[in-house]
Amino acid sequence: MSLAESDDGGQLRKLEKYGLAIQLGLNGSQMDASASLDPRMIEPELVYKLLYRLGYLIQQLDSAKSEAELADVEMIPPLELSLIQEWNSVLPPVSERRIHDVIKDNMLARPTAPAVCAWDGEMTYRELETLSTSVAHRLIDAGLGPEKIVPLCFEKSKWTVVAMLSVLKAGGAFILLDASLPAARMQTICRKVDAEMCITSVSCKSRLSPFVRRTIVLCDETVEYSASNSQVDLLHSVGPRNAAYIIFTSGSTGEPKGCVIEHQSYCSAASGHGKILGMSSDTRALQFGSYNFAGAIMETLMTLMYGGCVCIPSDEDRTTALAEAIGKLGANWAFLTSTVLALIHPEDVPTLRTICVGGEPIRNSQIKQWAPKVQLRQTYGSAETAAVVASAGLVTSSAVSSVGKPTTARCWLTHPADVNRLVPIGAPGEVVFEGPTIGREYIGNPEKTAQAFISAPAWREALGAPAPSSRFYRTGDIAVYRSDGSLELQGRKDTQVKIRGQRVELGEIEHQARLASSGVREVAVDISVVDGSRPTLICFLVITSDVDSKIKDTIQVVRTRLDSILPHYMVPSLFLPLPAFPHTISGKLDRKRLRELGSTMATQELQRSREVAGKQLTQPSTEIERQLQEIWSKVLKMEKGSIGVETSFFQLGGDSLTAMKVVAETRNSGMRLTMADIFRSDTIAGLAREQSLRAGSTPGQPRSEVLDESSSISVLDSIDLKDIDLQRNDVEAIYPLTGVQDLLVTTTKNTGILADYFVLDLDPEFDIAKLENGCKKAFQDFPVLRACWLRIGGKYWQVVLHQIDQPFRVVEASGNIAEFCQSFCLADMQSLLPTQPTATWFLLRHENEGMKLVLRMSHAQYDAFSMPLIFESVFDAYNGRESPRQPNFPTYLSRISRLRSRSIEYWSQALKGSRLTQIVPHIAPSIGAVESAPSFIASQAEAHVPSRPRKITPATLVRAAWAILLSALTSLKDITFGQVIAGRNADIPQIEKIVGCCLNIVPGRVNLSSFATVADLLSGNQEELLKMGDADSLDSRDILKCCTDWASEEAFDSILHHRDVDTEPQVQTSKGASNIKTLAIPLVPPFLFIVSVSKGTTMGLEVIGNTHLLAQETAQTLVDKLAYITEKLSANPDMTISSLIDEVGSVV
Repeated sequence: MSLAESDDGGQLRKLEKYGLAIQLGLNGSQMDASASLDPRMIEPELVYKLLYRLGYLIQQLDSAKSEAELADVEMIPPLELSLIQEWNSVLPPVSERRIHDVIKDNMLARPTAPAVCAWDGEMTYRELETLSTSVAHRLIDAGLGPEKIVPLCFEKSKWTVVAMLSVLKAGGAFILLDASLPAARMQTICRKVDAEMCITSVSCKSRLSPFVRRTIVLCDETVEYSASNSQVDLLHSVGPRNAAYIIFTSGSTGEPKGCVIEHQSYCSAASGHGKILGMSSDTRALQFGSYNFAGAIMETLMTLMYGGCVCIPSDEDRTTALAEAIGKLGANWAFLTSTVLALIHPEDVPTLRTICVGGEPIRNSQIKQWAPKVQLRQTYGSAETAAVVASAGLVTSSAVSSVGKPTTARCWLTHPADVNRLVPIGAPGEVVFEGPTIGREYIGNPEKTAQAFISAPAWREALGAPAPSSRFYRTGDIAVYRSDGSLELQGRKDTQVKIRGQRVELGEIEHQARLASSGVREVAVDISVVDGSRPTLICFLVITSDVDSKIKDTIQVVRTRLDSILPHYMVPSLFLPLPAFPHTISGKLDRKRLRELGSTMATQELQRSREVAGKQLTQPSTEIERQLQEIWSKVLKMEKGSIGVETSFFQLGGDSLTAMKVVAETRNSGMRLTMADIFRSDTIAGLAREQSLRAGSTPGQPRSEVLDESSSISVLDSIDLKDIDLQRNDVEAIYPLTGVQDLLVTTTKNTGILADYFVLDLDPEFDIAKLENGCKKAFQDFPVLRACWLRIGGKYWQVVLHQIDQPFRVVEASGNIAEFCQSFCLADMQSLLPTQPTATWFLLRHENEGMKLVLRMSHAQYDAFSMPLIFESVFDAYNGRESPRQPNFPTYLSRISRLRSRSIEYWSQALKGSRLTQIVPHIAPSIGAVESAPSFIASQAEAHVPSRPRKITPATLVRAAWAILLSALTSLKDITFGQVIAGRNADIPQIEKIVGCCLNIVPGRVNLSSFATVADLLSGNQEELLKMGDADSLDSRDILKCCTDWASEEAFDSILHHRDVDTEPQVQTSKGASNIKTLAIPLVPPFLFIVSVSKGTTMGLEVIGNTHLLAQETAQTLVDKLAYITEKLSANPDMTISSLIDEVGSVV
């Protein structure tokens, strides 16, 4: 046999245009084989092996019996088999350690070395060890132990690291959950692992707590609570073979699969590959990966196991200023997808020394860009193999498909259709890993476990018995051996793909799409290259109807369901209808042809969108608009002239990735835009307005209604301050009341119920002097607490005093302290004068039953967002922490007054042609049934909403349900009622930290005739709420007076209020978490009040009113109907509105 890379004559010369040509010839009793090849296309060494294998096969065929079957022919020559064995002869040593023990070694060796450097704080190894041990004791006390699983839900934070390590120390296993996951996905995962408790941050608590029995919140105070236990040994029986964590991946049956990784597997993997990846005690690893991604665990645990420092940017910096975050944190090691790597440039990140690329193939241009600058490695592994199994060091000439040699597992290539047959060197085969680093199982899924985690194949015994610690895992990846034993990936044998750096099972998306609508006849999901470069996830649909409107409706229903069920990276970017799917001759779906159709159709669809957007373009008129147009042109690769200021970014082909690029470019230009800005205001004109507002350059500011000092004095001159025991120099400022404040103050003055009381239980050892100091400081920090409500010139004003008498009083309690507290508050309310400041603190002290800290306030001084902040400020001062300066309520009043003109424009347009929908005439009891004085009534019900469309909030769901109920009751289609909103959309930094009553009551208009289906109704309502923006703060009195032609005496007779914050919020004291309880006498409302509260998979509903408005049984009927409609809306996106109204039928 001979091999020629070039040939001067003969038959081979005629074939030299081919990458490989083989010539066979008989020479007596032997056969000669010659080959010509292009070394740029195929390695010479592989051709030598191919010729050798050809000769071996010819010999076998020549000596075989005539009745022998081809399947029995051995394809791999002994010499080649020996070489494969040699490549797989070495396994990393099996570690018998636990992850947290390895990390503790670094604490003992270098206790003061940095372990965590995060945007929200830093920790040394000693501090991390102390804090995590403290939390671990709490977890053990709560019942955590081996094989018990704890979901973790955090934003990017140092506390994620503490939580992971704490669970491991307590003997349990953790699951990292990204806070952006849909609630349905979180619920499924919690159900699959039988989770009893979870650990979250304060802000993520509501995302996960509905699905478990117990929630543990981590922050400074929580951890300090158990600090005394930090030096006590943890006693549990967890061993190396116990579960350490579970990582969930996409599943073909419609539900995710959770792979169990043990301590032994992870420690073996880390010791086998960490140094190759550049890990050491000098490593400062960027924790960039989403918590849905196995890489996030490697970035954290492997770094700590090597004594390095985990560097954690904020969520905002991670998506909008990545290069700056890397520099700020001093990160020198990063694990990134090639998509993310494209967002940064070597000159912008001089601190980076090592970049590992994984999750998707690196691009050739990136190798040339980065290989000369850093240690660049392409990695290969999976969630089931404890992260990385193989990696290749890349130089400028490296192939993009090379992933190097396996180091933490043996790698066998088997026939794609038969795992019991190995394939020869150079032939494509399914990757099967063997070794101690492989996961245990898919939890609760024995069928999928048996398919993937297999017993030793037949050929393995023939090569020698595997080690007892070895497991086998079928990856589904197709690869070939290169001549040196390294791997070259070639694709998948199934429908699993990598998109946006994540592993996605196309079957799971297809399954959920089929369930979305009966109008879907066929569905297929695949990846096509769109616009010449971008891999795009596309959902192809064959829809039963050929009517355009029905096709669009069905696509919207499918999109809505996928948004609500799947993580965002699994939701297709495009939905394309086809009359029929292409098929192969054998009748199978022709996915290759489908991808080609997708590429063509998607590019055409994108071009059509751009052409439509390009008609009658308005060009920039300001410098900011011109800068934004330049940036869009650069990022979207479009001519500037084809981008108008009113053109939608997403209509031009923008997506979340290109939005990140836009934000990064705007930062370089000195602007302050965020991803949320682009999704909210997706035009250049809209973004320019956002930027102008931030820069304080909005022209023509309307006058402020917040009074200056001279105006305050003139108002005060109109009353006799002596009558209310005030001096002029007692007054700091005077402000008008918002509409809601005025309603609350007027109602409380008329009823005599002037205040609410908030109670916090405290241990007796609290230092009373420090408590008093903290309470008084809260009055200094929040001016609204020093307000009293005075009627001046025919209306109420809030008069803020410099200080108030007795802001803190200690009261000795007797008897049962809970009963004493209740009777004390009732008696105090009766003695409260209408003109005196409402807010004050009481400390009820009992000799044997501890203490209760009580805050008395008017509802006009707080809302659900701000009330916990007051208590938090007390304990910040108690613990000696300096509270950051926050915007105050007067700032809020001043800001919303400047928005008045623009807000009036919005509401005038939104309410044009509207009429208030009056419900009371249809439900009021007869005159003879009405009592002389109205009495309070309330009725409750629960709606079961196991899932709802993604991006559709509970408030939108109930808003739509109430509109349908009103329509069924009144036979009207254009419905308008009152709705309570937070009033916190104004562009004020840290507006969520303002203490005061920002609530507002605005009209909720729902024109049901504008919507065909439930999906339309919900998305339309959600869009309308988003459009409202900071117009939500316009005073309700101004809306009725300036934006409608309603009669002056008209008022809302039904008001909807969705509460999405805790009714008993937690506050962290120096002794741990405690709930704030409310003592309040319910006011008898002059209107119908509908309240909804989210409770995980249920929605609590309540109808509140008085006996002059409706009877008790009518209230119960209303709330039951509302629950029924809410359930219908959440479960039937393709149901028509008209049929739902008909189904509701007669209400009373």
